[in-house]
Amino acid sequence: MMLYVVFGIIILCILGILYFSRQATPGKKSRMQFLKELENFFEAPLEPIPEYEDSFRIPFSFEGRRFVYEDILSPGFKGMINQSCMKGTTNTSFTLDFTEKERKGFLQTDAKVEKKTAGLIHLPKQLAQFSVFSNKPAVANKFLKDPAMVRVFTEFKNYDNRGRPLLTLKIVHGTVILDFHPSGRCHPKPLAQLSSFESLEDYLDKMILVMKKLEAVDKH
Repeated sequence: MMLYVVFGIIILCILGILYFSRQATPGKKSRMQFLKELENFFEAPLEPIPEYEDSFRIPFSFEGRRFVYEDILSPGFKGMINQSCMKGTTNTSFTLDFTEKERKGFLQTDAKVEKKTAGLIHLPKQLAQFSVFSNKPAVANKFLKDPAMVRVFTEFKNYDNRGRPLLTLKIVHGTVILDFHPSGRCHPKPLAQLSSFESLEDYLDKMILVMKKLEAVDKH
């Protein structure tokens, strides 16, 4: 009889531990809960993006620079997905965009665009697996001669699930853009998948480094 009592007490203890641990473990945050937390972190207002349905942005300042975080709902292969990125604006019109290098037997949609600057931009070996487009090849060469810029871009070099290279950092018309790839397999991960926003300042510091270099080499 005593054995059954002890056994019953043990079972009750296990059930109690499971119950209270479940109560203590927070559930997955909703998209709006996450965006509100990010709004508090940036100390800036969350606002809708008029051009996109159910999409939001947070314009904010960091170290005297203008940035914006965007969370855009867009269609994907398996339904709607959140495309998020962080953008920092400069006073230049420079573009530097990396794509997968054209492979034999495959024709990329942007191959004609890439050929316009083929051979004009000298890529460092760390980025040699990419093709690159720039509206200012001479400025691009100055920019990519800086080892610090190469290190920053190399840090955001990734490979997709098919082994194809991709960069989550680019410059479009003077705006430095860091994409948070929705798959969660690339660096940087979507902010909603992180336990805290501590890494954001490191990302912003690197973006500012790129922005300052860009303004130094593209003064016209």
